[in-house]
Amino acid sequence: MNKVFFVPSKMCATGKTKKKAVPTGNSKKVFGGLLSVAETKLVEDFVPTGVSDCQVDSVALAFDLEAKLHELEVNGYVIVNITPIISGTYAYKAQWSTKFSAGYGYGYGFSYTHGMMIIARKQEFYSETTAPVS
Repeated sequence: MNKVFFVPSKMCATGKTKKKAVPTGNSKKVFGGLLSVAETKLVEDFVPTGVSDCQVDSVALAFDLEAKLHELEVNGYVIVNITPIISGTYAYKAQWSTKFSAGYGYGYGFSYTHGMMIIARKQEFYSETTAPVS
């Protein structure tokens, strides 16, 4: 008998890159060697502020799918099919002016991978004495 498993996708993190000074561990002498100052270098660091509403983290989805497939294999399942589940969203606006007998409108839509559906079958192992009779 087939069973259905679902691996949901995660959305990408959104954020900003910030520059910060990081000590290098070296120091340099200034004022004729009277003072020693620690050297720093500027490093860009990503600071997450939320999650995207339209971009799937495909790397995380690949790792999650691989982990689920390994779990199913260990538990004796044979993969029958893997299907992406697609979702989407849209927006539109239309405006009409009777004064000018004119109008405008726009619309857009896009889809994204909501997750992966796995259909698997439990593999049954029979010995010669317990094999089903046909």
